[in-house]
Amino acid sequence: MSHFAVIAPPFAGHFWALEALAECLIMRGHRVTFVQQEDARALLRQPQVEFAALGQASHPPGSLATVIAHAGLNTVLDALVAGTPMLALPIAFDQPAIAARVVYAGAGLRASPLLARRSTLRRLLRRLLDEPAFAEHAPRIGAEARQAGGAERAADIVEAVLKSGRPVLHAAA
Repeated sequence: MSHFAVIAPPFAGHFWALEALAECLIMRGHRVTFVQQEDARALLRQPQVEFAALGQASHPPGSLATVIAHAGLNTVLDALVAGTPMLALPIAFDQPAIAARVVYAGAGLRASPLLARRSTLRRLLRRLLDEPAFAEHAPRIGAEARQAGGAERAADIVEAVLKSGRPVLHAAA
């Protein structure tokens, strides 16, 4: 079966809702790992759900079927760089916009963590697993992120803006 990573906010309400989803997936023969701060381990109520502390989890590209997360930028980038499609469950701030970009890029799907029913989440996860386009787009977007230049390129852009007083719209040749 498939291996899912769940990155849940460390708030009991969010955590337990995603833990209920994890329990359903496990009962169907899937493997589920929650990735969160070490102190969030105490929130887990289901012993069959695996736990990995942030910064200690290492999942090689292709080892996870999908990432289920809140669509924070770091999580999205980590998933895409690993070539893993995601089910985005945005909660607040920039997360809805980031989730929309994941969907637009074809690298995942989104649902409301407050309104989605189990049947909706099941249908979306089934699409992520069954439709090959998601598994094709996620690694492509991840490769683009890796080639974007990271912090060095960001520093170059900041210096170029300071020097010219204008936005940097294109990568320097």
